[in-house]
Amino acid sequence: MPKLTKKLPAYRLHKRSRQAIVTLNGHDIYLGPYGSHESKAAYERQISEWLANRRQLAPSASVQNADRDGPPAACLTMDELFVAYWDFAKGYYVKNGRPTSTLYSIQSAYKPLHDLYGNRLALQRI
Repeated sequence: MPKLTKKLPAYRLHKRSRQAIVTLNGHDIYLGPYGSHESKAAYERQISEWLANRRQLAPSASVQNADRDGPPAACLTMDELFVAYWDFAKGYYVKNGRPTSTLYSIQSAYKPLHDLYGNRLALQRI
């Protein structure tokens, strides 16, 4: 029986590829060039998703790095999607010619999403 621990899986170097790697539930997940800001953000995102899913890989983990070869023409990143929604919201959440507090709530709510998923593709699952 495995020893139970509360430690998080380590962010570490895969020597042959010089990429950052983390192992979750026996699956190696490559995060990008070791030490880069992108790989550290990817590590934080993977760990957050893993913890939120009760220390199990999320179903979307099997399509990790799906945007490596470049996004399909019709796909947007989360930041691009938010900008489009923000343009809509600025015209919709107005009362008596002034923006409502809902705009500030939307902006505050997007901050953690930007940090975790800003440059990721916004894919629709059916």
